[in-house]
Amino acid sequence: MLPASPRPASAVPPTADLSERGDPPFWEMLSYLVTHKISRTVVLSAHQLTLYVREGKIEAASGYRRLGDILIQHGWIEAREIDLALASPQHLGQYFLLQRRISSLQLRTALRQQVREALDYLLTQSDLSYALAPTQVLPVPTASVEGSDFLAQILDRQPLALGTVYQLARIEQDITLSPRSWQLLRVINGRRALSRVIQASGLPPKDADEAVRTLIQSGAVEQTNLLSLRFIVPKRLPLDSTKHPPGNLRANLFLKQVDGQQNVWEIQATLNLPADETITILLSLYRDRLIEVVQGQQEFDQILHAY
Repeated sequence: MLPASPRPASAVPPTADLSERGDPPFWEMLSYLVTHKISRTVVLSAHQLTLYVREGKIEAASGYRRLGDILIQHGWIEAREIDLALASPQHLGQYFLLQRRISSLQLRTALRQQVREALDYLLTQSDLSYALAPTQVLPVPTASVEGSDFLAQILDRQPLALGTVYQLARIEQDITLSPRSWQLLRVINGRRALSRVIQASGLPPKDADEAVRTLIQSGAVEQTNLLSLRFIVPKRLPLDSTKHPPGNLRANLFLKQVDGQQNVWEIQATLNLPADETITILLSLYRDRLIEVVQGQQEFDQILHAY
């Protein structure tokens, strides 16, 4: 039995091998956005598909199945009504809602189906290059698909992302784990990538795969916030008599890369820095008032709070 207790704070920032990787895989990033309740628009241009994520929920999906087709499928509107709706400046769903042709519940049901069909489609695709954009405020109701709903679906149908770094989660209730899950949990420390965790556990690959999936589904582990570096854009502050360039060589090199345009993930890749050192330098420069955050304040605050 794993007792409900807060995740113990660590005085040492996590170390991970993220510096050797480019952008994280799509499903890893989407899982991160959801579990850390980060709001972003995810654009998959090759598939002409866009997901709208807000505070851990997928609010909408556009570009795969048309909302009008779903409404017609359910018999809630007629096909001849679509042209009038498309001529309106309002969102199609809002048009039919204000015309009292559908209810809020029917619209949400259609939007949720739209999201689920888009995710089902993406689960069948291998090339999932993506770009992230600021979140957009959508009219209510939205699909509001809970992250836990589709994360379970991903686990069932996707191989594990072996480059992901997990840490112990804050557990709100008691959970029961198998001996294999316990054996693997003992070597999860917020620093090792999943591939290294599996190797260190000594479990056979099949048993390790099952144990990892159990830990994730039970909520015993969660992704670390290292992917936050992808969102944080720092900017240099002017020096004065009270502020001086850092004495550390790597911190100096990091500061020279800060231009208010590059995110920390890009700076880390340019300098080939380990993730733990990147976080240490970032926080040190911020606390010394040598930089400020111009994008990704929410994500930066999470790191600041954790370390």
